[in-house]
Amino acid sequence: MRRFFIVLAFALLASCSTLVDLDDAGKDMYNQPVTCPAGVWTYEPVKYWPNEENDRVSFFAYAPFVEVTPSTGLVTADGESGILAMSHYLAEGDPQVWYRTTLTPGKDVDLCWGLPFLNQAKQKTNERLQFEFHHALSQLNVQIDADMDVASQTTTRIYVRSVTFTGFMTQGALNLNSSDEPIWDDISGKERPRREPVTVTDGRIDGEEGRQGAVDVNEKLARLNPLIIQTKPYDALEIDGVKETAANLFDKADATVPVLVVPLAGTPMSVTIVYDVETVDNGLGLLSDGVTHGLSIENRITRQILLDNGDPLSLEAGKKYVVRLHLGLTSVQFKASVSEWNNGGSADIG
Repeated sequence: MRRFFIVLAFALLASCSTLVDLDDAGKDMYNQPVTCPAGVWTYEPVKYWPNEENDRVSFFAYAPFVEVTPSTGLVTADGESGILAMSHYLAEGDPQVWYRTTLTPGKDVDLCWGLPFLNQAKQKTNERLQFEFHHALSQLNVQIDADMDVASQTTTRIYVRSVTFTGFMTQGALNLNSSDEPIWDDISGKERPRREPVTVTDGRIDGEEGRQGAVDVNEKLARLNPLIIQTKPYDALEIDGVKETAANLFDKADATVPVLVVPLAGTPMSVTIVYDVETVDNGLGLLSDGVTHGLSIENRITRQILLDNGDPLSLEAGKKYVVRLHLGLTSVQFKASVSEWNNGGSADIG
């Protein structure tokens, strides 16, 4: 019995159908793009099923399509995020797609995979294989605000130093032979994904945030919203710090715009946040900007994130999460909610 492995890439997710015949050379369908420009899925050139009675074909699909070099599996376009590569032309085992997120709201590609069809016998010409696409990622919207009695003070500001998360990864290798839940391997090729915490910082090197002449050297935004970190002297009014009005943790985008992350199903989510509460007081020493006198207090707080029903929050693929970080002088509160994320639709092939 001969077996053939077919990887299809869908350039558009929609509900439409087309007839696809396959020949006896599965390699001819490596990363085959399939498009739906006029309500019908199509590709070219047409290929045919194996003719032997006991031959079997397995189909795997992902979206959106990216062009890769067959001998290496690397994407042909330059890029450091999104879909980076897939299993190369002659790779053994299940096909995989390598992915990396940027943690930038609204920027990352929504990676989907189609539930596979394994060991399929030759079909009749009027039969179809209906791919059902699912999201392989989670949407995570993290908002941050501060107590009104702190945020409203003209002489006190809160600046975030770093935020560390458990419960998700920023990169991984999606196994396209996934059924109900996506199987994520480590992007380095290991079978089990790394579970190191993900830390996002204000990027400062020596603690001299805001010091005149040191901004370009020390202040790399590192994905945190530049409005909630200290990148300029305290008296630069455009840097408000964390205020009563919720802001996006990751960027100056609208507070409700999410990022895409690789979920670690079954791993409870926790957050460690480090932030400074700085108060101007001319009777005290200099703050780190080297200009303003005052007092700076560092807070470092770790909490496990709980849902409204008290259950630990564990991210799942295909769901949307909102986590609210509420900062006080010496405390932090978290509020989390979850909702469904509509799947990517279906496509019929035969």
